[in-house]
Amino acid sequence: MRLLLLISIVILFGCKEHIQPPTTCEQIQGVWRGVDYPKNLYSFSDGAAWTKQIYSGVVIYQNDYAYNCDGDTIKLIDVTEGTRTVFAVNFPTDTTAVLDGVFSIKIKRVK
Repeated sequence: MRLLLLISIVILFGCKEHIQPPTTCEQIQGVWRGVDYPKNLYSFSDGAAWTKQIYSGVVIYQNDYAYNCDGDTIKLIDVTEGTRTVFAVNFPTDTTAVLDGVFSIKIKRVK
């Protein structure tokens, strides 16, 4: 009887669903603001991204990208020029991210 109870407990706890952590593409979704350059905004949404610099309420620069993720890496393709940029992405918290590549970008999620 004890053996049957022990087996039942092992099966019950062993069948618990394992929650997968969110992927880089899931975590990067949304609008972000530069930490070091707060006038810079970044948006990532289902493979389309943009960056804008805004001064006095006026967009003075905008660039559009296509992107995809591979593990903790995000690959951006400038839709106008066709240039590629690759960043390793780290999420120190749920609301901050660091993109490291040829240069580093620290961003904070906009609420």
